[in-house]
Amino acid sequence: LYRAYGPEVTQNWIDTHKTKISGLEQATMNLLPELVRFEKCPPGVAHFRADFMLNNVYIDVDGLRYHSEEFKEELNYHKRKRETYEAAGLTLLQIRQDEILLKPDIVKSIIRAKTGQITKKYRASDLTFKPLSKLDADIFFKRTHLMGSTNGVSCYGLFNSKNELLSAMTIRVVKREMEIVRFS
Repeated sequence: LYRAYGPEVTQNWIDTHKTKISGLEQATMNLLPELVRFEKCPPGVAHFRADFMLNNVYIDVDGLRYHSEEFKEELNYHKRKRETYEAAGLTLLQIRQDEILLKPDIVKSIIRAKTGQITKKYRASDLTFKPLSKLDADIFFKRTHLMGSTNGVSCYGLFNSKNELLSAMTIRVVKREMEIVRFS
C-alpha cells in the first residue's frame, strides 16, 4: 500500500481501519442515524459489500478520491456492482461524497423515499397539473434534485390543494418525441 500510493493514503487506510468507519460513513450516519452498518456481502452478491442497509435497501457511500479511476483498476467497477445487486433482486443506492457533503437534504430525501420512510400520499383527484415558470422550476430542482436545474424547454408542476408545488418536470422535444429532461 505504501509503495503503491504513498504515506498519506497508507496513513488514512490505517486510521479508518482502526475504527472501521470512514469520515464519510460517519457523516452519513449523522445524516440518517437509523442506518445500519453492513459488514458483509449480502446473499447472492459475492465480492461487493455495501456500507449500510435500511429496510432491505443497501446503501454505498463512495469517497471521490478512493473511488476514482486513480484507485479503481476496473473502469466499470461501480456499474458492475450495481448490476450484481440488481441481478440478485436487491436494491443498491450508490451515493458520492460530494452529494452527501453538499446536498445532504436531497440525499436524505432519496434514501427515505427508497426505503419507504416517506409515507405521505396524495389522491390524484386532489392534485393539479399545470405549467410552471422556468424560474420556479429551476428553484425547485436546485432544492430537490442532485443535478439541479436543466435546460428543458417546457416546465410543469404538480400542485396540492394549497397550491404547494409537490413535483416538477421539464421536457423537450427531440426528433418529434418528448423527452423528460428532469423530474423531481
